[in-house]
Amino acid sequence: MMILGTVKRHPDGFGFLIPDDKTHEDVYIPKHSMEGIMTNDKVYAKVSRAKDGRYSGEIVRIDKRATDKTFGIFRSRGENDGYLEDKENHWGEPLKLAPSSIKNVKNGDMVYAKINSYPGDPRGFRGEI
Repeated sequence: MMILGTVKRHPDGFGFLIPDDKTHEDVYIPKHSMEGIMTNDKVYAKVSRAKDGRYSGEIVRIDKRATDKTFGIFRSRGENDGYLEDKENHWGEPLKLAPSSIKNVKNGDMVYAKINSYPGDPRGFRGEI
């Protein structure tokens, strides 16, 4: 069966789908199916029930991204190279920042960034301050 719901990422990479249908139990999503998925994304998942009665699923497609902006701690990798650190693993990977947007930012600064492409995109997870 297909279920629409909101994903919550666990720091270890797996996740749970919280179904829009509140009568349905939460669904375990394995790590391999969480690639490119961020916490609070709305997704469709193909769900099945295991012999133990619990539900598990595979994400089929993203219905709606949760956000197009985020904030985090800037980490420098040298001149004109840096990223936002994902300390709580809500994104699945660090957000690489456009070199033109980090000229006046120092390592450790808390910054707000616009997301230009998401995890799993061929361009990578990229944004700008």
